[in-house]
Amino acid sequence: MLLVLGLCTGAVLTVVPQPVGELGPSWRAAQGDGVAGRFVATNTYKVGRHTHIWEGTFTSDDGTVVHFGVELDNAPPDMRVGDEVPALDTGALGVVYVPSGSGPFLINLICLSMAMCPLLATGIGMAVGGLRRRLRRRVPAHGVQR
Repeated sequence: MLLVLGLCTGAVLTVVPQPVGELGPSWRAAQGDGVAGRFVATNTYKVGRHTHIWEGTFTSDDGTVVHFGVELDNAPPDMRVGDEVPALDTGALGVVYVPSGSGPFLINLICLSMAMCPLLATGIGMAVGGLRRRLRRRVPAHGVQR
């Protein structure tokens, strides 16, 4: 059982850091907090059948903050190289957000919840197993308690 717990923990630790790291910044973006600016798409690559990751340059409205090579989370579906869209820099490493909606926050929260399920299920299974063993020791084979 400890082997299963170790494997589940290892699996969770490989999946969890990304959603955990983006949970705060994506929440701030969902609230409209952060440095407002513009994102200019310079490159894209496809992940899966329909998902595009957009890379580009973020420049704050006042021009004091410039980030090169950042990704835009929740990009518009009709985005093209060279397009410029409003964006928020909320402190996430290498990511800026479209200032509308809570999509990225909800996706990160769901990913984190799903990653924790195997660890939680294993822990519950171990607790139930331990409780059963403890109860079996208390009840003799003929069914009368001591």
